[in-house]
Amino acid sequence: GAPKISGADIQRYYNQHQQQFQTPAQVRVRHILIAVPAKADAKTVSAAQAKAEGILKQLQGGANFADLAKKYSDDPGSKAQGGDLGFIQHGATVPEFDRAAFALEPGQLSGIIRTQFGFHILQVEAKQTAHVKSIDEVHDLIMANLTQQAQSQAAQTYAAKLQTQAQQVGLQKMADQNHLQVTTTDPLPHGGVVPGLADGTQL
Repeated sequence: GAPKISGADIQRYYNQHQQQFQTPAQVRVRHILIAVPAKADAKTVSAAQAKAEGILKQLQGGANFADLAKKYSDDPGSKAQGGDLGFIQHGATVPEFDRAAFALEPGQLSGIIRTQFGFHILQVEAKQTAHVKSIDEVHDLIMANLTQQAQSQAAQTYAAKLQTQAQQVGLQKMADQNHLQVTTTDPLPHGGVVPGLADGTQL
């Protein structure tokens, strides 16, 4: 039958694997990028900055961030999603962007942030501080892990029992006693697959 996993087993596993259940600090952020080529001259840079300032004014006047991102952003990855980058973890983006994103509160607009890519305007949608997931959140995951461990343990124990029995009474007799059938394979190459076994490569 299925192994019985107790609440205490789950609690013990949870306590021993705190690292696994850490969620780092992350923010959900939208941005609009006005791209500046790496070798841009001063005129190109100031034109891009003026464009970014114009967009920022519209946003401060109540324009919808997602609409303006779709219209103006030069970031192909997020433009169609209204500038939405989803949740980003601390340190996942360039330092200037990272600092600004984690300094903002949800709903807040940044000023204009200069990075190697150009000028960005950010808006934070949501914020999550670093935390450890609760035992309820990870209960099913732990349950699945422990069940799997218990099953492979049970299979090993059973295999060991059969092996001992085979050594005592011989393979054929052991098989008869356990209603198993003995199969002899042809000689196998190293790493070959045993016919009839799901995956015999481990053998």
